[in-house]
Amino acid sequence: MIRKRNLEKKIIEIDSVTQMLDRGLTPEQILEEILGDFGLEITDTTETRFHCDCSKEREHFPHLAKRILIPLSQMVRALR
Repeated sequence: MIRKRNLEKKIIEIDSVTQMLDRGLTPEQILEEILGDFGLEITDTTETRFHCDCSKEREHFPHLAKRILIPLSQMVRALR
């Protein structure tokens, strides 16, 4: 129960993933920042990258951002 409370407290206190990436943290460093106190051990990594193969006609990201992502980020900020 104590570990669960500590994790919940840590999640409330941390910066957003975007802010951590803007600070130059790697995905491994982000995990360490979040879970380092819980005995995190990274045993493997995989190279990742973003690739969009959408056509111009199918680009819905601006619509998605306005309807889903922006309100979601506002909800997360409100919980802090």
